[in-house]
Order: sequence, then structure tokens, then C-alpha cells
Amino acid sequence: MSLRHLFRTIGLITIDGVLIAAAFVFMIPPMLMVFMLFGFPLLAFINSYILAPVFSLYIPEEEQKSDELRPLFADEEESVSSILMAKGDEHREEMLKTEETEVKETQDEQD
Repeated sequence: MSLRHLFRTIGLITIDGVLIAAAFVFMIPPMLMVFMLFGFPLLAFINSYILAPVFSLYIPEEEQKSDELRPLFADEEESVSSILMAKGDEHREEMLKTEETEVKETQDEQD
């Protein structure tokens, strides 16, 4: 994969080498602490921007089935409303009844 994306590989090696060389040039203890805190995470952050397009070519795209909200660790087929009903939400039934009566009342008023 590194030969298939040769320019990105050369860019990664160059950027990594420049940052590591800068760490050896500024070997002052306070600067070394700053490099340890921000240098290596910066290196990984820059590498992630270079590697993201490469990995996106190899990861298959998933189709989204619907725009309905789902809990984080829920099953794919289970919707939020069915989860709420499974938990025994008492107020849900009351809300449905009041909505039905309001709809009937508005239909009666329109007739």
C-alpha cells in the first residue's frame, strides 16, 4: 500500500523527519517538554490528514436506511419509539390517547 500511494508515503516520511530533526535542534529542556506534549500529537494529527484519503479508498461505504434517530448501541432494526415502548413508558400511552381525541375533535369541528 505504501508503494501504491508513494507520494503520500514520501510526504509522511518528510514531515516526520522534519519534526524529529527540529526536536534534536531545540534540545533545550523546556522546549523538549513542549515537544513531548505537542510535537508527537501534532505529528499524529498531520499524519491522519495525509492518511485519511488513502483509507477512505479501501473502506466500503455503508448505506443509511433511514433518518430516524437511534440510540448509540441499539440494534439496526429497532427504532427509538419501540425502545421507549419496551421500557414501559406510561406517559406515552396517555399522550397517544390525548392526541387521538384532539384529532377527532378537530375533525368534528371541521365537519
